[in-house]
This record gives sequence, C-alpha cells and structure tokens, in this order.
Amino acid sequence: MDTGDRYFDSKEFQRILRIYENNEDAAETLLLDVCELIDVADYLKFTGRHEEAVAVASKALRLYPDCNSPLAFMCRVALERLDYAAAEEYVSEMSATTDVSVYHISKAECTVARMFADRRADDFDEGYLIDYANTLDEEDRDFFLLDLADMFLDYEMYLKALIVIAQMTDKQSLDYIEIEARAFYGLKQYERSVERYNQLLDTTPYSKSYWSVLGNLYFLQGKIDDAIECYMFALAIDSDYPWAIAGKGQALMEQQRWQEAYDCYVRYITLQPTDEFGLYVLGVCCLELHKDSEALIYLQRALSVAPPDSEYIKEIEEAMRECRI
Repeated sequence: MDTGDRYFDSKEFQRILRIYENNEDAAETLLLDVCELIDVADYLKFTGRHEEAVAVASKALRLYPDCNSPLAFMCRVALERLDYAAAEEYVSEMSATTDVSVYHISKAECTVARMFADRRADDFDEGYLIDYANTLDEEDRDFFLLDLADMFLDYEMYLKALIVIAQMTDKQSLDYIEIEARAFYGLKQYERSVERYNQLLDTTPYSKSYWSVLGNLYFLQGKIDDAIECYMFALAIDSDYPWAIAGKGQALMEQQRWQEAYDCYVRYITLQPTDEFGLYVLGVCCLELHKDSEALIYLQRALSVAPPDSEYIKEIEEAMRECRI
C-alpha cells in the first residue's frame, strides 16, 4: 500500500511490514523487536486499522514490559480520546532511566495536550527539553529534537517546532526540511513552505502527499492552475489518492468548472463515504448543475454522517434549503 509517508513507503519499513504480515506470530517468535512492532502499530493506525494497531502495541507491551515505546503509543491513543488520566497513567509506568527520550516526550505531550485543550499551549516552556537534548550525543540529540518538533506540530505549535529544530546539527536532512515545510504552512508563510516542499520533491519526486500539499499551498495563494497541475501529478502516482481528488475538485470549483468538480467529488465520496464535507461539496456542485434532487440526496447523507459538533452542519442545512424540488 502506497501511503504517501516517506518512512512507511521505504524499503526498510516494507521489509518489517512483510515480516509482520507473513508471520502471524511475528511478535511472539521475536522476529520483530519492540521498535519494529511499534512502527507496525503506527503504520496500522496511520492507515485506519486502529483496533489492530492497539492490539500490536499491547502485544509489544506484554513482550517488552521494560520498554517505554509501547507505553508511549498507548499514551498517545489515550490522548486522542481526550482521556488525560489514562495517558498520564501510562507515563507513570514508564522508566525514567531507560528510553529516557521517549519518557520525556510522552510526559511533555500529556502537559501540552491539556494546555492545548485550554487554548494555552503556546505557554508551554520547552526549555528543559532542549536542555535535556543537549546532554545527548549528536545523532540522538537530532532524533529527539525531531520527535519533539513533530509532537509540537500535532498541537499547532508551529513556532515552537521551528525553535526546537533550530537546535539541530543536521539541517540538510529531509526530516528537518519537512518539519520546516509543515511549520511554515501552519504559520501561513506559504512561499517559504512551497520552497521547502519543492526541496523535498527534488529528492522524492514520487511522493503523492508532497504533490498534494504543494497543490494546497498554490490553491491558498490563488494559483489555481498550478494547484491543479500538482494534484494531477499526485493522481498520476496514485489515481485513488483521496486528498488529491478532493483538492483538484476544490480547485475546479474555484474556476466554476462544475461538471469536472462534480466528477471529482463523486470519485472522492466512493473513497471517503463518511466525510460530511465531501458530501456537502458534492451537493453544492449538483445545485450549480441544477440537479436539485440529487443535491438533496447528498446533503441529507452529509447531515446523517456528520458528528454533532461538525463545523459544516449549518452550511449543509443552508444548502438543503436552496434545493428546489
């Protein structure tokens, strides 16, 4: 499966994945070590196989009770459920003397997650973590800083991510450039983000995710033709990549090319059938094409799958009122 993630699509990880998929008892027979098992769990979670991911992490925790990585995975799962007490319990079970970097990041994330929920994440003081990083050798230091910056990006702490990676020694690595690209995107410094994504594509030209994100950046700058070209590159790599299909559809809507946009979103909802925004946009395309009956069907579906707190409910209901049937 082509995920669009550099590591998960790498030969190194694909070897690990094959061992896991071809050996039902890969964990029990110790064919994979704890780091490799957690990489598999991360992959399964990334590709939407959440229950299987938790099962693999639980197995790793049972087999390697003295390692922090499985506990860190379970901590993050708990934080995604907003179960802060469970996350902190997992951290309390970690060793503060082995896998120390994993311990520090998980403990920090528990604090950051609570502060993010209270809209004060930017008040987090990362100084002690940088001090800890400075006690590590060069390679471990850079790995730690990358993981820390990646965590900050997950909580929209873009400036802190840049502050952290500024301490790195290797500023030419793809990981460093990607953190910068994502941070500049979040800070709406689109030109700088475009520059970084182009650097990444110079090295990894077959990354559908990079092409798709570059398309988003051009779209945000009003460069619609350039955006469509990037989405087309992504779709040439993977014709079923949903985010490129949706991006292309959005760009076509901007040019009022309603039939082509409609065609994109019909494809998109076959891949993402419970995305209320995709169903809503498809309904809008139908309205523009004077297909009011069809529009109402998609809008009703959008309303039925939308979670109660969806930001699109009001727009969906307004579009439904425009249907003339």
